Amino acid sequence: MTKIRLDEFLLQKGFAPNIQVAQSLIMQGKVHNKHEQLTKAGTQVNINDKDIKVKLPKHNYVSRGALKLIKALDHFKINPSGMVCIDLGSSTGGFTEVLLEQGAELVFAVDVGYGELHHRLRDNPQIIVLEKTNARYLTEKQITTQPDLIVCDASFISLTTILPASFTLAKKNCLLIALIKPQFEVEKHEVDEGGIIKNPLLHQKVCNKIKAWLKQEHHFKIFGIVESPILGAKGNKEFLIVGQRKKTL
Repeated sequence: MTKIRLDEFLLQKGFAPNIQVAQSLIMQGKVHNKHEQLTKAGTQVNINDKDIKVKLPKHNYVSRGALKLIKALDHFKINPSGMVCIDLGSSTGGFTEVLLEQGAELVFAVDVGYGELHHRLRDNPQIIVLEKTNARYLTEKQITTQPDLIVCDASFISLTTILPASFTLAKKNCLLIALIKPQFEVEKHEVDEGGIIKNPLLHQKVCNKIKAWLKQEHHFKIFGIVESPILGAKGNKEFLIVGQRKKTL
C-alpha cells in the first residue's frame, strides 16, 4: 500500500488548503486516528486511511463559505458597514450573513436556484431575495439601489460571464470580492480526472487571466489575490480576488 507523509495526506484529502496549514493542524494536536493523536508531520500514513480525522474549528454561520469572505474582508481590511451589496451565487447565504453581521445596509441575494437561502436569513428585511435569477441578466428593476460592493461565489460559470451585468448596475467606484475557481475557468482538456485542477501553473494562469480582464476590460485596481482558507468542491483550490473600480471610466 502507498504511504505518504501525514501533512501531504491532509493536503491531498482536502483537510488543509496548503502544506503550512496542514503542518499547523498537526502541531496543534487537531489530527488523530482511532488510537492516538498524530503529532508529527513526517509520519508515514496509508494514502487510503479512513480513520484519520481532523478537528476543524467550528463556526455558527449558515455555511462554511462564510469563512472565505471573512478571509478577504480581514486580509484587505474592507469594512462593508453601511454598504449596499450584491451577493452573486448566494446559495444558503454564507456571504450574505457575513455582510450583514459586519454592518451592510442591504444585500441583494442572487441565485439561479430556488429555496436555498437559509430560513434564518429568508425573512430578514435587509435582504432582497432574488431566486431563480440568472446573474448574467440582472437589471435595474431587480437591483433597485446601486451597490457599493459585489461579492461572488458562483460555480459552473466563469467570472467573465457572470460579473458584467452587475458591473453595469453598481456604483462607478464599486468594490469587488470574487472567488476564482480554476476548474470553471480553464479549457475542458486542462481539467484533471475527477474535476480537479492540481497544476499550480494553471492556478497562476487563471488568476492572471481574471486579473488582466478586470483591469483592462472593467478598469479595476486589483488589491491582490489570496488563497481561500478552505478548499472548494472535490478539494479544488480557490482564490479570492479583491479590487475596486476606478471612478473615472
